[in-house]
Amino acid sequence: MTDPIDFYLKPSGLLTGTAAANACAAGMGARLAGGPVAFNAAEVIRRNGATRDIAVSGLNALRSCRLRDGVDLSAAIEKRLRTITDRLSPACRSTVRA
Repeated sequence: MTDPIDFYLKPSGLLTGTAAANACAAGMGARLAGGPVAFNAAEVIRRNGATRDIAVSGLNALRSCRLRDGVDLSAAIEKRLRTITDRLSPACRSTVRA
């Protein structure tokens, strides 16, 4: 088995406009790259060799995530969420097309 901290987050439950603003204001969503799109869930993807384990969780539940083997991932998840939600640097923004 790979290290339990070795996982990826893939945002899902994408929201735009008023729905995004309301979800973020209520603490039920987070901005994607600091932009106008928000997400309220994410896939947790763990690899084990050629196989992968995928679970979908709401944002609030995700923040207190424990794997089936009881490993506390909350700090690692917060770190990955910051990576997903932080604003893009000016250099990156110039390469992203609207």
